[in-house]
Amino acid sequence: MRHRRSFSVVCAVVVCLSAALRAQATSPSSSIQLVYVLSGSTVQTYDVDPQTGFPTQEGQGVVLPGITNPALLPSKNDHFLYMTGFDSQIREHLWVLATDSTGVPQLPAIQKISLSDTGGFEINPNGRLAYAVETTSNSKGEIVAAIRKFSVNSTTGMVTEYAKAVAIDPPNGPCSGAQFPGMSLLGFNSSGTQMYTQWSCPYPDSISSFYYSRTVNQKTGAVGPNVQLFTWSDGSLGTDLVNITRSALLYFNVPNPYNVGLASVKVYPPTGGTKPLFACTASMLEACGYGTYDWVDRSGNYIFIYISPDTTQITKLELQQKRIVDTGYYVSGIVWAFSPDDALVYVEDGQLSNPYVFYVYVFNPATGGVMYTGGQISAPSAVEAVVTALRQ
Repeated sequence: MRHRRSFSVVCAVVVCLSAALRAQATSPSSSIQLVYVLSGSTVQTYDVDPQTGFPTQEGQGVVLPGITNPALLPSKNDHFLYMTGFDSQIREHLWVLATDSTGVPQLPAIQKISLSDTGGFEINPNGRLAYAVETTSNSKGEIVAAIRKFSVNSTTGMVTEYAKAVAIDPPNGPCSGAQFPGMSLLGFNSSGTQMYTQWSCPYPDSISSFYYSRTVNQKTGAVGPNVQLFTWSDGSLGTDLVNITRSALLYFNVPNPYNVGLASVKVYPPTGGTKPLFACTASMLEACGYGTYDWVDRSGNYIFIYISPDTTQITKLELQQKRIVDTGYYVSGIVWAFSPDDALVYVEDGQLSNPYVFYVYVFNPATGGVMYTGGQISAPSAVEAVVTALRQ
């Protein structure tokens, strides 16, 4: 997602691709765990011990001059950072930043490309292709969303945009009559052969969301036609979260903040559809019915369910048994990120500010177990993003 995570209960929340779909192959032993913390206009880099979760600050922090609403995406080997945002003239750009031997981004940028109202810039897992959604308005005031393709030079980090869009959706997509509809690029499956997009359709007293997949030709970068995976519609007070993993599509729904205990996690095949394989409600697991937010780890096997301001419960998805069960493990706060190899979890203490504190947990994706040994990251101002990387 390009916006900061929100835990407000007064508006619908639309969540993008699960971290499970961004999973990399098991990292070489020589890889270094890094995390970038974006706070205000400053990017701070940390090298994190995967055995203890203890972070070491690298550099003094890099200040992004005159850039608002920045979003960061590391290259596969973390030798480059790709940043989108707006300059002082409110024009959107993509900046390519080289990183030094410790992973710290270097200024000035080695490349700057103009963008136009993008709904996400994502690099395909093959590392050679990238895509972004570009939205414009036609003469009728309708939103026209096009998918743009880029080539990525893994040696130099430089990006080249192709002249023609690889796909253009119909005006307003599926959002007939919606106010300010929008399309977002969510990402890819782990092999890069499937692309996922989402249309969000706000109405005066409700919101709907549509999820699609497209095939991606790994040689040419061409994309196939839209195939609808899933859709939901909810009132303006609801919370709706969708995670697409290798083995399932998970839909977490909180109807409203007033009638507690009515939340549910519905589990669909990864191809989506209209009929769930099963639903987890309070009768199956209390966290499913009383939770208010969820995250899925990179393996797709564990659902972290936010059950109180200072507690997130770790549950396990058991597809064959058609159930979600408690693992007995918890983390203290709000999950922000998983490391690319699923070995670390970054959790914000939602009850602290000035400074804002993040706990680093060591995570075992084989058991769902977590260990906290005291590793912390502090930020003096509100954090916009926590971005993890493996430096190779």
